Amino acid sequence: MLSLTLKRHAREFLSAITNHKYEQADNGLYLPGSKLFISGKYTHTVNGKDEQVDRNLIPAAGVLHFLNVTLFSTTKTAAWYLAPYSGNATPLSSWTAANYAANATENVSETEGYSGTLRKLYVPATAVDGSITNAASRANFDIVTAGTVSFYGAGLLSTSTRGDTSGILISATRFGSTRVLSNGDVWGLGYEVDATST
Repeated sequence: MLSLTLKRHAREFLSAITNHKYEQADNGLYLPGSKLFISGKYTHTVNGKDEQVDRNLIPAAGVLHFLNVTLFSTTKTAAWYLAPYSGNATPLSSWTAANYAANATENVSETEGYSGTLRKLYVPATAVDGSITNAASRANFDIVTAGTVSFYGAGLLSTSTRGDTSGILISATRFGSTRVLSNGDVWGLGYEVDATST
C-alpha cells in the first residue's frame, strides 16, 4: 500500500527533498532512494469535447508543501483552486504562488477570459489506488471575450482570488497545444495526481 510506504519512509523522503536527492522529471518527481514517483496531469475539454492531457511540473515549493503536510505536521490546506494563464510561458521549478501571476500572466480579466472574480475550486474525490482526481467534478470556466482568448497553461494554487500572490503553488503546466477559446465556450479543467512505489 502506498500510504504505508509513505509513513514508513517519511524521514527518508523529507531528507531526500531537503538535500536535493531527487530527480525533477518533465512529468513528475522521482526519489531514487525510495523508488517513489509522484506525477500529475491536467485534462481539459472545450464544450465537453476535444480532450487534451498535459503533464505537470510540481515546483520546489509545491514538493516541500506536499511532503510537509503528508509526512510532517504542517497544517493541511483547506482548498485548492485552478487558474489558467495567458502568457507564453513554461513553468519552472522556481515558480511559487508569489510569482505565478506575473511569470505566467494569469488570466484575471472578466471581459477577456472567464466570468467570475475567483479562481475555480478544485473538488477531488477520495484517493483510490494511488490517484486523486477531480474527474467527476471538473472545474468549468465560462469564457467571456469579444473575439477569442488563449490559455497557454494552468496552475493549482491555495488561494481563490485571481492574481493573488499569497499561498502555495502546488502544480503548473504548459499545454502542448494552446487553447484558443471563443465567447460562450465552457472550458472544463481536471487535475489528477498519481503516486507509485516500486
